Amino acid sequence: MNGKRKDEFLTNYVLFDLETTGLSKEDEIIEIGAIKVVDGKEIATFEELIKPNNPIPPFATIINGITNDMVKDARNISEVLVDFLAFIEGFSLVGHNISSFDIPFLNRKLKENMYAEIDNDYVDTQNYAKYRINDIEDYKLGTICKYFDINILDAHRAFADCRMNKECYERLAQIEPKGYFNKDAKTGNKKFCIEFCETTIALQTLHVLLLEVIEDRLINEKEVVKLKDWLEKNSDLRGNYPFDRVFNVIEKSLEDNILMKEELEEMLELFTKYTDPVKMETGTLNIKDLAGKLVCLTGEFKYGQKTEVIKLLEMKNATCKDNITTKTNILIVGGHGSASWKCGTYGGKIKKALEMQEKGLPIRIYDEDEVISRCMSEA
Repeated sequence: MNGKRKDEFLTNYVLFDLETTGLSKEDEIIEIGAIKVVDGKEIATFEELIKPNNPIPPFATIINGITNDMVKDARNISEVLVDFLAFIEGFSLVGHNISSFDIPFLNRKLKENMYAEIDNDYVDTQNYAKYRINDIEDYKLGTICKYFDINILDAHRAFADCRMNKECYERLAQIEPKGYFNKDAKTGNKKFCIEFCETTIALQTLHVLLLEVIEDRLINEKEVVKLKDWLEKNSDLRGNYPFDRVFNVIEKSLEDNILMKEELEEMLELFTKYTDPVKMETGTLNIKDLAGKLVCLTGEFKYGQKTEVIKLLEMKNATCKDNITTKTNILIVGGHGSASWKCGTYGGKIKKALEMQEKGLPIRIYDEDEVISRCMSEA
């Protein structure tokens, strides 16, 4: 993909969406929807079902509502792609999660059928939303629609998703970015830097200090005293996880002015947990344990959009909710993390789950790889 990611609002663009039979390289496109906008006004649309080479699997129909009967008289992918390429020629593209899914998927099919590849510049509205909205649980298209009180039409049908996403894109453009762009010194690419409040910046500093302490897998008295001095100077952070826990374990260990080997080992374990909680907390999942469990997701998933992950979990009889509550049994962390996580390796949901664990609540944390691999192996 040679096209450049754009971060400004466009007035001339084609907003598009695909529906597919799945997420793998072998899966097929079964619908393309698109809206062409010039000078901020809609001037043309593209909406077409596509007949796949293989039957549409039931789980795909459950997600997008497209049946084999609906596509039996449709054109094949090669014919539709010719017209779609003509439709988008000369225009930047806009779409939700297109940088990770739609454009790579589309380019694979273009190479297979036409030895071609699109190189249009593009705006990914999922990333666009992350730069502008703070108070939202996730960045799914449906969630953003709810945030703006936009009517959700036939979700997961290509053209209906385009209609909703066009309105989201226009509404998002009215919100000032919550950060700024800076050039990466190594690559020269623009990198979005999120602006955080003073408390968050201080907690991020604590995060870095802990990383420095555990870097060599050893902790000495000099490092502990230095960390204690910083904690005392930033005592206004009390009540913010994990400040209190770090302060208390250090204060307790230094009560007798002697640091025992066992105390240093306890600190090493705790500080490692606080800097990479997902890695430390992840255990082995018995896929049968998902049945009847209340599950919450956080971060961006390598497997695909969260809607796809939710469908997979629901097939294992789990119930997925957007928020963590005292009734939540499992938190699953996406392998791509999130640019908006305040501590880099974790954000608010993981923090809340860890706090619940310390209160004795039996919530478990699993990373995406553990869950998805077991779901797929026991499908």
